[in-house]
Amino acid sequence: YWIDESPVFASISQDGRTVVTHLAEDPTIQIWDVKSGAKLDDFEYGDRQSTGDIFVCGAVSPERRHLLIVHASKHSDCLYDCYNIGEKAPFRSINRSQWVPFTFIDERFLQNAIEVTFLDTVTGTQYEQALAISRDGSNCVFTFSASTPPLLSYNGTRVRELDPQCEQAAFSPDGSLLATLSDSLTLYRRIRPESWWGIAWQPEFWLTAAIAAMVVLSLPDR
Repeated sequence: YWIDESPVFASISQDGRTVVTHLAEDPTIQIWDVKSGAKLDDFEYGDRQSTGDIFVCGAVSPERRHLLIVHASKHSDCLYDCYNIGEKAPFRSINRSQWVPFTFIDERFLQNAIEVTFLDTVTGTQYEQALAISRDGSNCVFTFSASTPPLLSYNGTRVRELDPQCEQAAFSPDGSLLATLSDSLTLYRRIRPESWWGIAWQPEFWLTAAIAAMVVLSLPDR
């Protein structure tokens, strides 16, 4: 199928099902279905009349639920607008001092592999120097420099250091497994929640509590 337009920008989704295009003189973004060639939707962006907004890029999430539109004016930073497809107002706008390309890795998070950065479209949080992030945003693997080992964090709190040679990391969809890649592949399994009460998930906790209770009960009455 051919799109009967002449776009100056085109971006295809990771699953190859959707194309986002933009025309030079048109203040809208077009979303197309690759298989049928049908136009799925149009989106207007920014305020071209008063600020001279310039379209930078666009992206569609894997399940075609969200659209990212990046635009900027001559006197402002880049604005990353996240839309629910079918709605005309963004549900999240994120400002950045300069433009870098982001792609959806799922329905919530955007990733830039060059800057090692994630954007959370739900909260607007920007995760700098992050190798991986769990789908609920609670766990993240950070790397600060080549001389320090990556850190696993839970809601911003350090949990543990990882392999200093780690170059890539990824969480399983349910967040129970973390894989890191260096000279070899290492798998980490979550055996309890990271919150303070997570110790109750450990068999050792209940065994220790039972032994302590038996010791107390065995003490002679005075």
